Amino acid sequence: QIKQLRFAVQTSTGLAIEGTDTTARTEYLHVDAAGRPLSPAYRVTTRDRQGRFEIEKRIFPAPDRQSLILRVTVRALNGAIRPFLMLEPHIANTGGGDAGEARPNRLTAHEGGVYLTLMPSVAFDQASVGFLGHSDGLTDLSDGRMDWAYRELGDQRGAIMLTGALPTVKSGEATYDFAIGFGSTAEASETAAAGTLKTGYREVLARFNG
Repeated sequence: QIKQLRFAVQTSTGLAIEGTDTTARTEYLHVDAAGRPLSPAYRVTTRDRQGRFEIEKRIFPAPDRQSLILRVTVRALNGAIRPFLMLEPHIANTGGGDAGEARPNRLTAHEGGVYLTLMPSVAFDQASVGFLGHSDGLTDLSDGRMDWAYRELGDQRGAIMLTGALPTVKSGEATYDFAIGFGSTAEASETAAAGTLKTGYREVLARFNG
């Protein structure tokens, strides 16, 4: 249901985008004494090619709900940075026809009877939904600022992006938790995401690892 989830980061010398402007490494979170993986829980670390920031994502599913949990740590390595979460849904395994809504406390997308809800542990400073290449977050950030806050797309459908702005990290690091719930209704996907956040990162990981 997700094509891509990445971060764009505003720095003092311009906007950097995960993938395009970063390197990456992937590690397992749960390994034995020989370093062999014991569960498919991952740590993905991306580092800015210019050395301005590093982003660590810890990703794994909740074993008792239709959901994923992400613990994201953003590190400012050379001056203040501001991260923006960008979610491109791929609902019902199609490249278009998606509807979406953006609120500071949740980002949602759906097509037909398939729903996705992303909830942050702390509300976004600003949230927006738009069509790729026209009103999406990356288009908005091309001038270095997030100026748009489109709450919904109305009756229109298409290839969309959901964007949530996080606070500026002046120095050091900041950690955020996110849960992504899935379901056949909006309520089901929201309940899955909210329940996973309430259970908490450590307990969900412990249950997943068995």
